[in-house]
Formats: sequence, C-alpha cells, structure tokens
Amino acid sequence: MQIEFESIAIDRGFTLHVAPTDKFKTTSIRLVLRRSLRADSHTQTAVIPFVLRRGTRELPTARDIARHLENLYGAEFAVDVNKIGETQNIELFLDVVNERFLPEELPLTEAALAFLGQVTLDPAIEDGVFRRDYVAQEAEALRRRIESLINNKPQYALNRLRQEMCSGEPFGLHKYGDVEQLRHVAPAELWAHYRHVLATSPVDVFVVGPVDPGQVAGWVREHLALPRGEVEMPPAVAVPDPAARTERLIFEEQPVQQGVLALGYRTGTRYPDDDYAALLMYNGLLGGFPHSKLFVNVRERASLAYFASSQLEASKGVLWVVAGIPVEKYEQALAIIREQVEAMGSGRFTDQELENTRKGLINGVLSAQDSPGRIIGGRLVGIVNGRVRPVQEVLAALRRVTRDDVVRVAARIRPDTVFFLRAPQAASGKEGH
Repeated sequence: MQIEFESIAIDRGFTLHVAPTDKFKTTSIRLVLRRSLRADSHTQTAVIPFVLRRGTRELPTARDIARHLENLYGAEFAVDVNKIGETQNIELFLDVVNERFLPEELPLTEAALAFLGQVTLDPAIEDGVFRRDYVAQEAEALRRRIESLINNKPQYALNRLRQEMCSGEPFGLHKYGDVEQLRHVAPAELWAHYRHVLATSPVDVFVVGPVDPGQVAGWVREHLALPRGEVEMPPAVAVPDPAARTERLIFEEQPVQQGVLALGYRTGTRYPDDDYAALLMYNGLLGGFPHSKLFVNVRERASLAYFASSQLEASKGVLWVVAGIPVEKYEQALAIIREQVEAMGSGRFTDQELENTRKGLINGVLSAQDSPGRIIGGRLVGIVNGRVRPVQEVLAALRRVTRDDVVRVAARIRPDTVFFLRAPQAASGKEGH
C-alpha cells in the first residue's frame, strides 16, 4: 500500500506534509530547516541542532529532556544535519506512540509538536544567547566526529574523494562543518546565526502515522509559530561541464594495511531528470548488488578487493566507486574497474543482470515503505530537488528501463578523480600529486 502525503501551507516558506496511515502504531515527526551549503556558514549551521537538543528554558538539561520524553510514553528524540546535493538541512526527529493505541486518551501527538516548539522557539540560553558550555561541548564533539573518520578508512577515502573532486563547489564541504572553524564557534555569533536561520529557511514538517491532517495543521500553527522573514531558497546545484575537466590522480599515504581506491564520476544525470530511473539501474548494475560487475569481477573473479561497490548521489549527479585492495594491486584493480565502466557504456551486461538489478531496486523501493524515516527521507529528497516522485511513479519508471536507456545514461558518465589511500612508499613520477 502506497503512503501518500498531503501538503498544507502553514506560513511563508513553511509547509506541513502529513501522511495519514494506520500501518504504524507510532507517529513519526521530522522538522527540517533547509539551508544552502556555504563555506561561510556551514560550520555554524552544523552546530545548531546539537545545541538545541541540550535543553529548553523549561527543560534546561539533557536529563530534564529525558524525563519529559519518558512522560510521553518513551518518545524518542534525535537531531542531525543532513546533506542533500548542495543543501545542508537541520533535522529534528521525534517518534511517539500514537494515542489511539494507549489505554487512556492522551494528546501525545500534540504534546510531541509542543515539545518541538519548545526546542526550536525557546531553547536554553544565558545572557540572551546560547549557553557557552553547550556550544563549546557540541562544537568539540563535531570536530572529533570529523577527525574520527581517519579510523574508518573507506569512509575517510570517500570523504577525501568528495573534497578533492568537488573542491570549489559547495558539495565539497563536510555537512558537519570545518575542523578549524569548529574550534572558534562563539555563542553570541551562533545565536545570531540561528535567529537568521529560523526566520529565513524554508521549513518542512513531516508527520507520518494514524493522524488527521487538519488536526495536525492546527497543532503545528499553535505550537510551531516560527518567525518568518524573507525566505532564502537554496540555489540550483552547481554542475560543472564534464568535458572541460581532466581526470586527476591523487595519492595519500598513511600507515594502512589495506589500500582504499575511490573513483569519482560525473554522471550528467540528476534526480529531477527523466533518466533518473535509468541512472539507478546503471549504478545497480555497476556496483549496487552482489551480482553487480564490480563485486563479481573485481572481488570474486580477480580476487583483488576486500570490498567493491558503487554509490550514487543523484541530487548532485555524481557516482563513486570504492574498493579495498592490497596496495600493490593498485594498477590492476584500477584497470579492471575501468573495464567494468567501459562495459556498461558498451551494453555488455546480460539480460539476467538487468532483470536482477531491476528486481533488487524495486524491492528496495517497496521495503522503504515499511520505514517512516525512509518515507520521510524520500519525500524530502524530492522537495529539495524540485520534483517529488511518488512511489508508483518510481516503480513504473524502473519497470520501463531498457538496455538502451542504461547505455544512453552511461554515455554521459565521465571520470573525474581517482583517490588512492595507501601505505607509505617511494614516490613515483606518474602519481600526480
């Protein structure tokens, strides 16, 4: 059963999206403030939700908030920063048992929205700004989180690939900010930035569960009366001309036992485009499943990789291949990966591979309907990209994709950057930088 959203305008640049469904016994709520990913503000933006979760005027400590959530039948509250394309989104999450399933009639959904109102409109402050200890602690926690990437070599290599590949583009910025800037976040400046963010961001509130949209809209207007100024809509995604770029090779040395090879490609196709479903099929065939070319040819047949897969960021229109390999197998692994990309462009994949990929993608779309978080996430991606794709539309598009469609998409894909994380060794003249 497809879960449909009803969108209700609350205020200027403020929209409520309600998906009434009896499928879940909880009500899932997500409040999103959408921002442009910008070098001069992304660090401060990243700190905001983590400071907000620390306390409100009425509930000034994390312990107070925990007790309040227990009184809401163990409601779960979380925050994060999410990067979609070149937007940086502040997100507040709240899951609460729906009152229909309680022995007594309690207005838990309204209480949950009232709590979000306290968090966003009446946070814990001192001297008229965010508390200094909360700001310092949360900025330091984010700095450590970024620096801890070094302990996860595949994720570290992927992050470095993004930085190098999209240097000078907003997408190259980390969603949690800049390590050096995080050392200098000041409470007064952060408070001023937050007031600006609250007044100028496009706001989306998502509610999924057994609820009445009209009733929810009334509660949102009452408890989330956010200040509204001149709304700043994020600009279009920067899409460099792939033909004007030359593939770069970047080597980084660390004391690692296993090398990580990461390749970045510009796809020339993005989420809003009509060929989006064909791009999904391309990525699935190349490296999205155990039957995919990278897994079969790089990992199994050649025994070159501990892992090998591809990932798609369709909002930006980029694709990554990541493989963990013995350092001495770099040239061989790179050659085989490139052979798989070339094979995709030549249509050298079987009908069985095509159908297995189609089946895997369709199953993934359907299984997402079992998760309120993934339902909301899919809707948010559509809103950010200016094209909401209902589930039935995506399924129909996937069922229509042909071999020729995949080959057509493959023809636009261009190599951009190769990043190799390896153990220290003598420099070679052909290694770029």
